Amino acid sequence: MINMLRADAYRLFKTTAVYIGIFLMLLMMGVSIYEMSPGYIGSVDTSEVDELTEEQTSCITTELEDATLSGLREAALSSGGFALDRQILAVNANLYYIFIFIIAIAITSDFSSNAAKNTLSSAISRGRYFVSKVIFVNIFCVLLFLINNFGMYFLNIIFNGSKFSSDISVIAKITLMQLMPILAFISIQTALAFILRRAALFNTAVIPLLMVFQLVLAFVQAMTGFKEGYMRYELQAMISSFAAEPSRQFVINGSLVCLAIIVLCYLLSCGFFKKAEIK
Repeated sequence: MINMLRADAYRLFKTTAVYIGIFLMLLMMGVSIYEMSPGYIGSVDTSEVDELTEEQTSCITTELEDATLSGLREAALSSGGFALDRQILAVNANLYYIFIFIIAIAITSDFSSNAAKNTLSSAISRGRYFVSKVIFVNIFCVLLFLINNFGMYFLNIIFNGSKFSSDISVIAKITLMQLMPILAFISIQTALAFILRRAALFNTAVIPLLMVFQLVLAFVQAMTGFKEGYMRYELQAMISSFAAEPSRQFVINGSLVCLAIIVLCYLLSCGFFKKAEIK
């Protein structure tokens, strides 16, 4: 298994796509820090975090509604300060799209190039192959998640100053809480990679999945009166809520929901993969 992990790491760093993914992650981080406002893809509810900094930021947006980007930045820097790092961490669901690069390279490219068939034709069992891939994508994606969180924290201090930063212990606590929904994102994408196997099918399904799921959930809520409180347990919503000051019970409940998703995804995808015909 160690040799398989090494081979995956070697192939990953030889692929241009992984560097594109890392560049996009750093770009989103840099733009958010410079603009002093979190940028995000899709629909992300950051209201809980915004409430923490509403008093500090409301005057900036009110006074400079028509100001330029540089003017807004200067106004923000001259303000009393606010927890910009927590606002940026609230939109960590952006990493979902970065993980696609990693999982596509590590898993679907094997099936598209018939490398998986050749590997499984040797002494490697399907179960061992599956576990190796799961370990690899989790290690690398979690590493990117840690680099994103703590890299953002230190860059924010360097460029914007300490008055726009929380204590590092707060960032560490948020990172720990967000780890479970991040792992759930990884498990969903990994499951789809093993079920669909082909890169084109995987990309077609996984790229719009998050937005489509939110639209469907919003439609169901509007049509059935589904309790809004349950919406907090959607993965993007949990990532955002965990960056605020959630109750201990919500963190426990949210983590259990994520654990259920993770276990279900891996059990279903492993069972499907073991029975599937590898062409």
